[in-house]
Amino acid sequence: MILIIKDGGYIERYCSLIGANDPLCLFLGNYDRWNFLTGKWTEVEHEEADAGNYLKIKLTGKGIPTVGANGTIFRREFLQNLNTSDYLFDIDIVAHEIKQNGFIYIAKVKTGIIHTFCENNFKKFIRKQKRRIKDYIFHKKNKSRTFDWDQFEIGGRSPLGLYKFIIYTLLIFPLLFQAIKGFAKKRDYAWFFHIPACWITLITYSWGKLVGIFNQAEFNRNNWKQ
Repeated sequence: MILIIKDGGYIERYCSLIGANDPLCLFLGNYDRWNFLTGKWTEVEHEEADAGNYLKIKLTGKGIPTVGANGTIFRREFLQNLNTSDYLFDIDIVAHEIKQNGFIYIAKVKTGIIHTFCENNFKKFIRKQKRRIKDYIFHKKNKSRTFDWDQFEIGGRSPLGLYKFIIYTLLIFPLLFQAIKGFAKKRDYAWFFHIPACWITLITYSWGKLVGIFNQAEFNRNNWKQ
């Protein structure tokens, strides 16, 4: 769970509320932190047992949440035994283990973490989304990812979340309903960033896919800042 800081930026508060840094993950259901809208920490199919101050979770090829980046700790020997590419993608660590052994156990500790993400910076959020789609297209072309993001594509085996995201964003009113529903559960006006966040994501990803037909290059990280 991400802790919500009352004086934090509206974008980082919004991301804390939905349990993800990308609103598309809300629709795909593969977020990995507590979501105040759904009342779940993920919608990915998994086995779960309450062990007191943590959840013992078994993940398989049926689905993988976006586990890996914020607040995730791996054992040293586990990382040392990995055979991955030069660029270490956090979620690929889990996907690689499942591909090798069919499953992996993780512990989801019942505590909160603080993760600053874009604060109040609208331009930073756009830049982050541009990086996501550009890197996605580049690594898809080079087949350098272990996690199967293709499954969510329009031609993939589970594209319903993507269809829902596109329809909700174009109609706008379903997004507003989600924001109001979220606000009723956790009163924070950051919920209403949901509408521009989804539109930014739809436009950025659509444009990125179009440009990616002619130019597949990794996002330029020169002078990259958080």
